[in-house]
Amino acid sequence: MMEYGTIISLISAIVGWGFAGILLGTFKPSVSRNQFAILSTFFGLQQFAEFMTCTASMPFVWAALGFSVYSFIPALGLDAVVSRMGNRQMKILLYIIPIIAMLFAILYPSFIEGTYCGTYALQVKNFFDGNYTALALIFKTVYAAYFVGFLLAMMIYSIVKSLNSKSATYAISNLLISLGVLFSGALALLSILAWPGAGVMLPSILGHSMTILVVFGFFACWIEER
Repeated sequence: MMEYGTIISLISAIVGWGFAGILLGTFKPSVSRNQFAILSTFFGLQQFAEFMTCTASMPFVWAALGFSVYSFIPALGLDAVVSRMGNRQMKILLYIIPIIAMLFAILYPSFIEGTYCGTYALQVKNFFDGNYTALALIFKTVYAAYFVGFLLAMMIYSIVKSLNSKSATYAISNLLISLGVLFSGALALLSILAWPGAGVMLPSILGHSMTILVVFGFFACWIEER
């Protein structure tokens, strides 16, 4: 019998892919539609990797894939926010850290050291958990700063654009994106604070909470087409 968290991962994957299909099928081609469809697709893939980690053979391979996909979500989110607001310069720089993280997860021997499918969320122990070598500390610091920094940049950038927008439509859609980032990030943070030991389940928890941002992105696209 599958754990509750495993079922939620599968449902979240279906929701992510479903929203991507709805975005592409409902709205006219636009930067907002395309970027949020890509973000939603990656979100679905990350949740599917969690599901496969708990149900398929070679769980370490699926866990490494999930880590790699998960690493791209902040960059994709910030890319979606920046691109839809007309700034597409030096986009490749947004993906330097997740590309390095992906290569590390794929190429480093035994990067994933253990997996545990708990009742509510997947726990994955990788090389950097409990590792206090200089390399591990540098990686963890940069990785944490990347996640927090990009999420804050998404929210701040959207708020600033909302305040400076001359169009009420885009002001509202930008504000929706800010709220989506705020609520999804707050949900993950509150889960960790209220749930002792939940830090090792952050990828799973934050992945589930990203559903909120996907929903807000959908409504932002809907408002822009009104």
